[in-house]
Amino acid sequence: MSQPPIYRQAALEKYKSPQPLDDLPRLTPVHAWSALAALALLISALLLWGFFGTLITSVEVHGIAQAGTLTFQLDARQAAQVRTGMPVYALCADVPFTGSVQAIRYNNNLEQFEISSRLEPFSVHDAPCSAAVITRQERPIERVLSLNR
Repeated sequence: MSQPPIYRQAALEKYKSPQPLDDLPRLTPVHAWSALAALALLISALLLWGFFGTLITSVEVHGIAQAGTLTFQLDARQAAQVRTGMPVYALCADVPFTGSVQAIRYNNNLEQFEISSRLEPFSVHDAPCSAAVITRQERPIERVLSLNR
């Protein structure tokens, strides 16, 4: 009485045959390596920007420039973000100017806040201006780390 074999005959034949050690192993295709390189480049660029880049938050305003001083009105929400000394970048009559916030005061008649800024060098008088008050500059990594607190 013979017992049935434990292993299948095909498995035994495969085990007995020599392995193809002289053949080159299959490598990862080139398109997979290029996709991996593109992903690594993207992650590297994001990390570099996170550590060395800058996020700028600003309040966009419109006002009138008179005698070197730019005056503009803001509502309470916008005025809460602005402090004296913050940088102001203005465009008056297609000429760029820089300055800083000099004064913040509440105008009861208009029920708005008035912001005054001295612009340097100023050569345009009584001109409408568009300006941006830079309220915050920070590195992206600082913002991410502050969210975790």
